[in-house]
Amino acid sequence: MESNLALNFSKTKTMLFSTQQMSRTHNLDRPCFTLTTNGKDLEHLSIFKLLGTHIHQHLQWIDHVNKTISSCYSTLAILRKLKNLAPFSVKKQLAECLILSKLDYNDTVFNPLPAYLIKTLQRVQLAVAGFVLKRYTCEKDIIPLGWLSIPERRDYNLLNLAHKALYSAVWPAYLHVSAATYTIQVAEVFWRGAIDNTFRDRNIPALLCKTLW
Repeated sequence: MESNLALNFSKTKTMLFSTQQMSRTHNLDRPCFTLTTNGKDLEHLSIFKLLGTHIHQHLQWIDHVNKTISSCYSTLAILRKLKNLAPFSVKKQLAECLILSKLDYNDTVFNPLPAYLIKTLQRVQLAVAGFVLKRYTCEKDIIPLGWLSIPERRDYNLLNLAHKALYSAVWPAYLHVSAATYTIQVAEVFWRGAIDNTFRDRNIPALLCKTLW
């Protein structure tokens, strides 16, 4: 195929996506082929960081979650030096901007996650809440802070993205979708919320719900 795209050898890598079982059966971790550009073989990777997201060849997200958690705890360790100096409002704003934003970043890309990874991310949020409130916290303590729990945040961000895809004037035309595309997935979010009391009585996504339907 002819193309006018000039590849930068040092920045171009290859990755073969497959399931873990298929990779083990067909020995895909060591591909029997190589891709070349300008006579040079491109490096084959099993995991690569792209726009802040660590993508694994088996689309497993444990590496990305672990690196996100490590980054969050590193930032929290620095913020804790301010816990007796900064007022409540400043600590809350710092926590939201510097840590919770990392938990939210690209979370619709690696959605859904296994329950054990969700719990791991939830522990990070509770640690952040503990920094803001200056005490041990449990999940009910994040409600007065105006925060959603990790499962709720992920559901809300998914709904928000669906709303933008359907109604935003600046949404890319080449990614056009129809309302029917999201009906099943969005309905599943609300059905799950009805079962496990997600969103509780706060009706956080009520406006999105009305708009989507």
